[in-house]
Amino acid sequence: EEAAAPLAVTLTLNDEIDISRGDMIVEKDALPHMSNRLRAKVVWMQEEALIPHREYYIKMGTKLTSGSCEKIHHRVDVNTLEEKEADNLGLNEIGVADFSLQEPVVFDKYKVNQKTGAFIIIDRITNVTVGAGMVEQPLVEKEEDKAEVSAFEKEFNALVRKHFPHWGAKEIL
Repeated sequence: EEAAAPLAVTLTLNDEIDISRGDMIVEKDALPHMSNRLRAKVVWMQEEALIPHREYYIKMGTKLTSGSCEKIHHRVDVNTLEEKEADNLGLNEIGVADFSLQEPVVFDKYKVNQKTGAFIIIDRITNVTVGAGMVEQPLVEKEEDKAEVSAFEKEFNALVRKHFPHWGAKEIL
């Protein structure tokens, strides 16, 4: 009748709904945000700085997707709490940045729900956690530009997905 983390559970619903790891079941009056863009307060935890447009893994709860920092708005001076202009965030620096994700994710503002409003940033090469974020607000989704894809690119994509499934390459159409 009840369970708590980290117990695994199976839910039987009245309606057949496709739900999997990373999805949320919520009350109809407590709907979270859903977007592929968000603004967050970030603490950077690696010597190699956070640089806009570099790809990282973003993990929110159990949902893992790829994404990048679009823009760093400012860095916070931890001694004076003054906001300073910044192009990157270095080791142990805190700042506010916009993130663009490969797919829409479901989240709340951190002030509303700390569990669904927090995320970690993971280096795609080393799989090391390099940063942590607290969602301040959702941003309007960006539509992806549909570029022309050559036959060679489609064939190469199919080979990569077949022989290196652990890379998580998405199928291009």
